[in-house]
Amino acid sequence: MNLLERKDLITEMPLGNNLAYILNDNALFLTTEYKVMHSQKDDALIKCMKMIFNDKIQLFYLTKQLRTLSSMMPVADVDSMRLLINNLILGILSIKSNGFLTCENIDIELEHIFVDPATYKVYLIYLPINKRWFDNYSFFENELRSTLIKAISNLPSIVDMPQMKQLKLDLEDGRLTLEDVHSRMRIGEDNPSYLKEQCSSSSNSVLHIVAINAIEQLDLVVEKDEYVIGKNATIADGVVSFNKAISRQHCMIRQNNGQFTISDLGSANGTFVNGQRIAPNQQQPIQNGDIVRLANSDFKIEIR
Repeated sequence: MNLLERKDLITEMPLGNNLAYILNDNALFLTTEYKVMHSQKDDALIKCMKMIFNDKIQLFYLTKQLRTLSSMMPVADVDSMRLLINNLILGILSIKSNGFLTCENIDIELEHIFVDPATYKVYLIYLPINKRWFDNYSFFENELRSTLIKAISNLPSIVDMPQMKQLKLDLEDGRLTLEDVHSRMRIGEDNPSYLKEQCSSSSNSVLHIVAINAIEQLDLVVEKDEYVIGKNATIADGVVSFNKAISRQHCMIRQNNGQFTISDLGSANGTFVNGQRIAPNQQQPIQNGDIVRLANSDFKIEIR
């Protein structure tokens, strides 16, 4: 249980392989920080989507293709462990230098820090609310250091190796800033060669929208970060011409780091995911096998 749950401010809601938080009071939500999270395009943050659940604000985070830091640490060797911690610190420092967001609202539980297993890039959950997880930055950093020291100490296979001993000493030394710790680790922002090879050998998933029981075959391939579907070829990326009930600009597919959402663009006859109509401009996660209905035409989501 995290600090905000202990304060009865939020309720964590696991959603399959994704994660959501329910705000116990909608007044906690900070619209400005939420907009900053999207406008700044800080790739250290997991994208957050605001939804409504039982009249309360739900903050939804797409994490299904990532792994938790807590699950990767026990099987990490020295180089991998140092890379994970280095990338975590880099993510923290990028938020610290943002100027519009505050590190005190980053969830630093190891179960809520996420990693791309192909690249070891670390992604953070940030809660845009007006009550901070930690009282001030010093409290936040001390808690982060204590968490990492404890995690290293619980890895008997590598804890006594010289590099890990030095890293623990650096984390314990309050005279050293996080920038100092990062510098002393002497790990560049590029990954080691074996991780580069692993990353380059993996291909990005491509989403296909395949018409079901339609009068003509249609397979729309989403090859843009923002992909508009509609019946007007001049303003839509993916054109559905066989159904007049579909609007000129009907919906949009968004993709970020291999994760996909769909949002209705104010269409006349609606957009549905697995039978549930979604509100206009609300980003709804979609995954392989989902059925999307545009007006009265059905399409299957295939991620290949």
